[in-house]
Amino acid sequence: MFAKKAIAVVVGMGVSAALAAGVCLTVLEAEPNAVVANPEAQAAANRIAVKSEIASCLIRGEITLLAAANKYRELDDGNTMSTDVWRSYYPTGMEAELYCHQVIAYVSAATQSFDDNAHVNQFNAELARRLERGTCSLPDLATGSAASTAAGLPGL
Repeated sequence: MFAKKAIAVVVGMGVSAALAAGVCLTVLEAEPNAVVANPEAQAAANRIAVKSEIASCLIRGEITLLAAANKYRELDDGNTMSTDVWRSYYPTGMEAELYCHQVIAYVSAATQSFDDNAHVNQFNAELARRLERGTCSLPDLATGSAASTAAGLPGL
């Protein structure tokens, strides 16, 4: 669905920062092989497209919320900018919670509903239950990829 689309990003601002700032991200039709002059912007656009596809997989029930959060962490590859933004909203949140909130924000954007959305409500409720039970955690980074594959995450 998102393979042939690119997302316009506010220059110098990642998607999480843009969402946190209330910036509306717009999906634009683009040529599949279009190249952005700035390599950092191209890398960010690629991550955004993949994260959007992961959110779509979650919506379709192909992966779990935690598998999606783990894949987001893998895509960030040690860059803490996206979790830093979410930490400002959830200062005591652990890494898994912060990535789950990021996934849910992408689900909200993918379904184009920021208020009353059955998927967003479902995933927020799942996150709340996991936090309450203490079962919201991601695998160690060394085993993260294997865990994503084992969790049934489609090859992206």
